[in-house]
Amino acid sequence: MAKPGSKSKRAGKKVSGGPKTERQSVEAGKIPSTPAAAQASSPLIDQKAVAAEVPAEKGKTGIIHFIKSHLSVYTIAILAIMAVMLYIRIALPYNTVFTNWPGNYVNIAADDAPMQMRLVYNTLAHFPVRELYDPFTHYPYGSLVHFGPLFTMLIAVPSLILGLGHPSAQLTATVGAYVPAVLGALCAIPTYYVGKKLFGRNTGLLAAVILMFLPGQFLVRSLLGFTDHHVAEVLFSVATIAVLVYALDSAKKAGLSLTRIKDRDFKNIKEPLALALLSGIAFGCYMLSWPGGLLVGFMLFIYFVLQCIIDHVRGKPLDSTLIVAFFMYLVPMVMVLPYSLQYLRFDLVNWSLTQPVILGLALVGIGIVYAVSRILEWGKISRIMYPVALAGIVMVGMLLLYIAVPQLYGIIMAGLGKFQSSGGMLTVGEAWPTYLDRSTGQFSLTAFWYDFDWAFYISILAIFLLAYRAYRDDRPSELMFLVWSVIMLWATFTETRFTYYFAVNAALLTGFVASELFWIASSSEFKDNFMKKVKSPDDLSKFISKNMGQTLVLSMIAAMFILVAVWPVTGLGQNITTLEAQGGPGSMQYEWYDALTWMSNHTPDPQGKTVQSSFDYANGTYAIPSNAGVDQYNYPASAYGVMSWWDYGNVIEYVAHRIPDANPFQDGITEMNGTTGASPFFCSTDENTSVGMLDKLNSRYVVIDNDMAVGKFPAIQDWINDTSGWETLTQSSYIYSDGTGLYSGSGQVPVLQDTDKWNSSIMKRLYFDDADGMGHYRLVYDSAGPYYVNMKVVDRSQGYAGYNNPISFNDLSSATRMYDMYSNYTIASDSSGTRYGYDARQPVKFVKVFEKVKGASITGSAPADASNVTASLTLKTDWGREFAYTETAPVVNGAYNLVVSYPTEKMQGDGYSYGIMPEGEYTISYGNTTKSVNVSENAVMNGDTIRVA
Repeated sequence: MAKPGSKSKRAGKKVSGGPKTERQSVEAGKIPSTPAAAQASSPLIDQKAVAAEVPAEKGKTGIIHFIKSHLSVYTIAILAIMAVMLYIRIALPYNTVFTNWPGNYVNIAADDAPMQMRLVYNTLAHFPVRELYDPFTHYPYGSLVHFGPLFTMLIAVPSLILGLGHPSAQLTATVGAYVPAVLGALCAIPTYYVGKKLFGRNTGLLAAVILMFLPGQFLVRSLLGFTDHHVAEVLFSVATIAVLVYALDSAKKAGLSLTRIKDRDFKNIKEPLALALLSGIAFGCYMLSWPGGLLVGFMLFIYFVLQCIIDHVRGKPLDSTLIVAFFMYLVPMVMVLPYSLQYLRFDLVNWSLTQPVILGLALVGIGIVYAVSRILEWGKISRIMYPVALAGIVMVGMLLLYIAVPQLYGIIMAGLGKFQSSGGMLTVGEAWPTYLDRSTGQFSLTAFWYDFDWAFYISILAIFLLAYRAYRDDRPSELMFLVWSVIMLWATFTETRFTYYFAVNAALLTGFVASELFWIASSSEFKDNFMKKVKSPDDLSKFISKNMGQTLVLSMIAAMFILVAVWPVTGLGQNITTLEAQGGPGSMQYEWYDALTWMSNHTPDPQGKTVQSSFDYANGTYAIPSNAGVDQYNYPASAYGVMSWWDYGNVIEYVAHRIPDANPFQDGITEMNGTTGASPFFCSTDENTSVGMLDKLNSRYVVIDNDMAVGKFPAIQDWINDTSGWETLTQSSYIYSDGTGLYSGSGQVPVLQDTDKWNSSIMKRLYFDDADGMGHYRLVYDSAGPYYVNMKVVDRSQGYAGYNNPISFNDLSSATRMYDMYSNYTIASDSSGTRYGYDARQPVKFVKVFEKVKGASITGSAPADASNVTASLTLKTDWGREFAYTETAPVVNGAYNLVVSYPTEKMQGDGYSYGIMPEGEYTISYGNTTKSVNVSENAVMNGDTIRVA
């Protein structure tokens, strides 16, 4: 029996002369002789020709007959697979996305999804224009938007249709939440067709089943509410591969050549030409989903060149391969022009000249590959010199590019180096190398196991088997699939983000190994014999008895791969797929939503009282500055920035309609040669220096959450390489508890203690100290929700010391008791003597909003023997928490000057109103003297001076 894609001989066995099986037909790339079989094996066959050969039966016309004639068990199976994929992606995370929060907020993923939806709403305001620049982020520069316009349209167009041309915001948000789940389920279709064409229908079906249950990045990025372009990348890249598989086989079978095109022999070559055009369109859709889609273009170019080298060395024409390649690059080059020509620069990640120029260079490369082959053939030069000549041309070409267009050369080299993250980029989750353990930084395959389970290890085996098969069969589509899988595996190792690409490869490669094992066990012969000999239950028992060995082998193979497919949703696989789906798409915490809606309602609108068309959040159209990202945008005087860590930039813009200094494009982390930006600001240990940083950026508010102040603070340090001096390792004696009381322990444990550097940092002084002792910052809002206490722990068995996850308390008194207990002594959390809690940080609300102000100066005289003067004020937050604010200044020549940031009246003014209230007047004290003084809000905002008699 022949196997799919193989020649008619294998292992010395000759195929018998009887009718070919489906697998043999797939292998040879031939369409079965009967019209019915033709319809089943090639959905792209000319249906008119089929109809001409097989007249429709009387009364068998219409939609019902069409559905019946095209509905097979495989169609039903794929539909069922897609239904299960939709259930996993929609039903399980549903309650994490559709909330009962004020305004019925649709709680999409909290990083890039808000920016995607912001673009959708803006596009609906002036459809079909999609902006490529946004001034409402990365203040004061704005940001080029690298997101692909196609994903925006995949939400905007259904919203317009469902909303009858005027979709509500709620409808649009709902559509945006559902789109990634739908796109994820649709991935089953091209996956099936790749497997079907290369290895047979059953392989394609098994690959779709494996994809259905796979956990990891592919699942998470296609969940309800993960409204980002990643799943669109997967869908259109796999669609490109699927069409290309058919195009390459069809081109080889039809003998597609330049001569046939010149002779206009379109009758025989129209199918491969149509498929080549369709593959270009699919690749164009992929490019319009992500400008970094040149990755797949690079991979395909490697394949095309490798295929041409093999064909040339074997003395075969290159025409069919290169004609398909021509359409593969020409069509997307045209498709991206409307967006690329809006920014006439070379840029690695944004829409620019880079995309069409690189695609154009690929076309030039295709021409060179063909021309060199013809020249060598004409000169009767040894064929082995062909790859040598091409390598020489590549080196010369890169040298010329380096000399003539150094910027483009730099873009190409940076693109190749992008798959090796370093420095601050290693703190970006999706840029972390998958082969490194996140805790230790050591080599580990743990992440691959969580993303692919057994499919990863089977895929490694499959690549070696596939390499042998591609070498033996000399089938272009198999070699292309091999190159695609190898490069996707390489990309997956280098960055976590590419694991969602490799999910499809892993499913297909696992299905391929299954097909190989079934081939070895002669499954087709077994099936044929079964169908011929088993007509009754008695026949079944006799058949099984006679073929017991083969029955057991085939049953074991089937059971093994069924187990591989369902492993992630069983207890053996820790039910990880279900748990990941139930966890949702990484939505925003309610505390953030509360703080940002408060900010939207209680802080000045940066658009001003008169909204300009060039600075209109909802309906604006924004021209790309000539030097975008370098020169500051021409903002109105009313605009200002909001300082926070880059993770939160998009939610600040989307929910609060305020302009973040930093955003998830990693903009704003460092600015102005490192003199300002998010990392330098939060790591600063001097108030005046930090104020100067915000002044350079014209930023007014600072938003901090518990994650920033604790777990993410090391990452903030990494971006400016300021990672030392924040903690010191010391020894501490311990007390342990066995549940009945406290008992003195013996010995000491190593603990990490905060240093003066941490205690003087802007991060600590704002978030944990409520700006106490600071003259230019004030707390203006504490978020709703519980109070959190971060307790320090040391685990001697793991050699770990640091903070655990924060413990939440609904009331401040309980949180304070927890804090007091762990701040005063060391206590073991269990009787094993290995895990200790030894310190804690102050109880805090999860999100806090601060304002930078000029501060009011309180001046007066004091006795010469008084060293310091202190001003103190008690304030109460919206939620009833009282906190003390103090400011101390030295006495110099009998005088003092205190700069305070809080007034003794309500904090409100032009466009803003805060709920934190003072509990009386300032108390000025030195020695045994105390005085009271009132400070107005105007004095704090304008920097006025108040003299104390």
